[in-house]
Amino acid sequence: MRYPLTRHRYSTRTSNAARLLLISITIAGLCFLPFLVRSFARTNAHKATPNLQQQVPAARLSDSISVQAAGRGNPTINLSDGHDLLISYNGPADLCAALEQNLAEPRSLASADFDEDGVPDLVGGYAYNGQGIVTLLRGNVDSNYPNAPEAQQRRANGTFTNAPFLSPAQVFAASVGADFIGAGDFDGDSHWDVVAAERGGQFLTLLSGDGRGGFEAPKTIGLSGKLTVMSTGEVNRADGLTDLVVGVDTSHGPEVLVFEGPNGALSEPPEVLPMPGAVSTLVLGQLDNGYEMDLAVGAGERLEVVHGRDRKLSLPSEQQQRVLPAQIETHVLSASIKSLVIGDFTPAHGQSLAVLTADGQVRVVGSSATSRSGATPTSRRSGWQERSVANTDFQAMRLVRAKASSLPGDDLLIIDANDQLRLVAGAAQDAVAQTTTLDTTGQPIALLPMRLNGDALTDLVVLQKGQSAPGVMVTAPAQTFVVNSTADTNDGACTATTNGCTLREAINAANNNFGADTINFNIPGSTFTITLSNFLPQLTGTVTIDGTTQPGFQGTPIIELNGNGGAFPGLFINSNNCLIRGLVINRFNGAAITGLISGQVVEGNYLGVNVAGNAAL
Repeated sequence: MRYPLTRHRYSTRTSNAARLLLISITIAGLCFLPFLVRSFARTNAHKATPNLQQQVPAARLSDSISVQAAGRGNPTINLSDGHDLLISYNGPADLCAALEQNLAEPRSLASADFDEDGVPDLVGGYAYNGQGIVTLLRGNVDSNYPNAPEAQQRRANGTFTNAPFLSPAQVFAASVGADFIGAGDFDGDSHWDVVAAERGGQFLTLLSGDGRGGFEAPKTIGLSGKLTVMSTGEVNRADGLTDLVVGVDTSHGPEVLVFEGPNGALSEPPEVLPMPGAVSTLVLGQLDNGYEMDLAVGAGERLEVVHGRDRKLSLPSEQQQRVLPAQIETHVLSASIKSLVIGDFTPAHGQSLAVLTADGQVRVVGSSATSRSGATPTSRRSGWQERSVANTDFQAMRLVRAKASSLPGDDLLIIDANDQLRLVAGAAQDAVAQTTTLDTTGQPIALLPMRLNGDALTDLVVLQKGQSAPGVMVTAPAQTFVVNSTADTNDGACTATTNGCTLREAINAANNNFGADTINFNIPGSTFTITLSNFLPQLTGTVTIDGTTQPGFQGTPIIELNGNGGAFPGLFINSNNCLIRGLVINRFNGAAITGLISGQVVEGNYLGVNVAGNAAL
C-alpha cells in the first residue's frame, strides 16, 4: 500500500540506524492506530451501558416472605420461601419512579443472556400510564457458581451476594403495555432482542439488543388484527434462531401468524394459518416423531396441532413454493382451552401436552407408549389419549412447565387468581400426582422457571400484582452429605467423623434418602484421588455431586475419580436432573459418565485426562 509523501525535519547528519528506528516506530504506530480507535469506540460504547457487576450496590433479598413455600411438598419438593428482590432502577426518571413506587403494573417475564457474559438475565414487562416498561436485571454468576475463585474473592472483600440478579435494573420505555414478552435474536444480528406486545394491540414492539445489556429505540411491526396471545421458540425446522408466533382476531376471522426466517424471525412476512375460533394459547415443541418442531393452538374447545415441516426459507423462492401446506390435526375437548404447555407428563416420558380448561381441569393429552413405538418419523398423533392430573377451581389462569421436584417427569405450576400457586409434581407417573399449594401475598401475574443456584432443578421467579420487583424461590437439598475420605469402602453409613464418609457411602446415603440431595467434599490433605475397585452405585435419585466444594479449589477440578483400568463406567446416572461438577474422571475402560436421562447437567469436569488437564489417560 502506498502512502502520500511526508516531509520530515531530519538533520542530514541523522544516522541510518536512527532513521530506520524512526521509520519502524512510525509504521508500528500506523498499524496500531485502528486498534486504538476500536478500543476508544468500545470504551465509549460501554459508557452508555456500564459494567453493572463492578458498580452496584449489589441486589439482595428482602427479609419479608412474599410466597409461602418452605416445607411444603417435602421431601420430593424443597423450595425456599419466596423473597422479593431489593433493587434500584436506572433509566428514565418517570419510569424508575413508577417502578420504585409500585405504580407500574407487572405483566410478563422472559430470560436470555442479553449482556453475553454466559449468565442468563431477566427481563420484565410492565404497563404504566398508557405505555410499556421493560426492565433488565443482569444474572449473578456467583448465585450458580459460589465456589469459583472470583466468587471467593468477592466473599473475602465483602461484595459477594447470593441474590440471583444484580442491581440496578436497567429500565427501557416500550410503546405499549408488555402483556407478553419474548426473547430471541429476531433481527438476525447475533444479539438477543426483546419483543413485547399488548393484548388487543395491533403491532409488536421490537427492542433490538446490542450484546451489552442495552437496547436500541423501540420499533413497531404491524399485525393484521388484534393480538390475543404470543409465544416464542423454535417452529418447523430448527435453525437456532428463535421464532415468534401470535394469535390475532382479524376482520375475516381468527388467525395464527408464524414469524420465522434465516435472517431473524421479523425479517420475513409471517405465514398465516386460519383458525376455527379465537386463539387463547400457543405452545411450541415436538409432538410427533418428526424432527421438526410443532405448534399447538388452543381455539375454544379445539386443540389444533400444526405439525412442523421444512419451509425451505433459506432456499430460492421457487423451491419454497413447492413446500406443502401445514398439516393440522384437531382434538376436541369438553371445555374451552385456557392454557397449554408441552413437557414430560406421561409414564412413557415422551413429549405430551398439558391442558388447562375453563372447567378447572388440568388434563394430559398425548399418545401411549405402544402407539409411539414403531411409528415412522412422519407418523401423526392419531391415537391420542386424555387423562386428568389435577382439578382446580375456575380461578386457575395459566400453566407453566418447570422442574422443581425430584419426581420423574416435568412438573406443572398453575397460576391462580386466588393469591396462590399450585405445583403439580409426578404427572408422568401412573400414580396420582402430588399437588402442593404455595400461598402468595398478592395475585401472581407471571411466573418463570430459571436455574438460579448450583443444582439442576429449576428455581422460580414470580411477579405479583401491586409489586414491581420480582420474587424468587430457589430449590434446596433435602440433605447434604460430605465426602471426607479418599477410601473406596462402604460400612453402610456416611458420617462426619474422620474418614467417616467415602464417595461410595455418600451415593448410597443419597439414594436411600427421599428428595433431591447434594454431595459435597471436604477431604483433608493435599491429594484428592479416589481410586475405585468396582462400580460405584448408580445414582437412582436426584443428586448434585459438586467437586468445587473441596477446600483448595481454584477454578479447575481437583477431586479425581481413578478407575484404575476397570471395565466399568465412572458414574452411572439413572435418575432425572442430576448435576456433576468439578470432577476429574479418568482411567475407566467404560464411559466416564453414562446412563444420562432427562435434565442432567454435566459441567466443569475433566473427562479422560489427568488432573492438570493436559494429558489423556
